Amino acid sequence: AYHHFHPNLEDNVFTSFSSIPPDLSFERAGVSAEVGFIQPLSSRIYLKLGASSMYYRQNFKLEQITFSGYNLVSGSDLKTGVTLKPVFNQPKEETLELKILDFGIHTSLGFRLGARPKAAMIETGLKTYFQLSSRSLGVVGGNSFSEGKTSYALSINGRIPLAVSQSSQFLIGPSITYGLTNWTFEGGPFSVRPYQKGLGFTYIFTSGI
Repeated sequence: AYHHFHPNLEDNVFTSFSSIPPDLSFERAGVSAEVGFIQPLSSRIYLKLGASSMYYRQNFKLEQITFSGYNLVSGSDLKTGVTLKPVFNQPKEETLELKILDFGIHTSLGFRLGARPKAAMIETGLKTYFQLSSRSLGVVGGNSFSEGKTSYALSINGRIPLAVSQSSQFLIGPSITYGLTNWTFEGGPFSVRPYQKGLGFTYIFTSGI
């Protein structure tokens, strides 16, 4: 999982990251699962509806500096003017944990790139994660801030069949999901907009009904 961070501009805290997980790291790994059904619209186009879940946890090391006020460093009358010097507390390094457990629904439109049973597929859709989701952002061993509002994400997936039979298919391919909603974590040092990229595995069972 990856994130865009947006600082809280209403507090007096300046935050910089001293350590984040590398792009290709198990520390960024998470799990996403979906279950649903597919309704063919034509020989190459289909609609997919279902339920989604996502879980991951990441740690970040950051440095925070708090603004505490101003010191007067020169004359204070109208002739000499006033010079104020901002005062900051000593930098404090902390480890922050972001923990996500989301539940929702997804709607996707899929396209089969050919008439053969083993033709590759492309799916694009919308995911909606409900308020029953659990999201927390906090200092390890200290205060944490929660967020649980409904959020939305766009997804695009590629699917290449590896095994095909009359009643089932097993597929593999890249998957990208981009969040459309900022997770605000009221009272926290920043808000977060997530996005994920990874490898997806799909099993499709075809009913004879």
